Amino acid sequence: MPEECNNCGGEGFIVDDDWQADEGDTFTCDWCRGEGGWQHCCSTPEWCEANPVAGREETKRGAIEWFTFDESKKGQS
Repeated sequence: MPEECNNCGGEGFIVDDDWQADEGDTFTCDWCRGEGGWQHCCSTPEWCEANPVAGREETKRGAIEWFTFDESKKGQS
């Protein structure tokens, strides 16, 4: 289920309303990195433990994992 970013309101960018900024300046949201949000899992812990993703059987539900969004976009145009 998609979770809307609270920083940019799901837009993926932030409009700079600073009086010194050029009119219409926008910046990529640094919370969601321009995605507008992220996915939120609605499955129960029991279901996740009983139905692991292929190749991820050893990863326990709720384990903290680090990755970057930028890496997932390599090769995409």
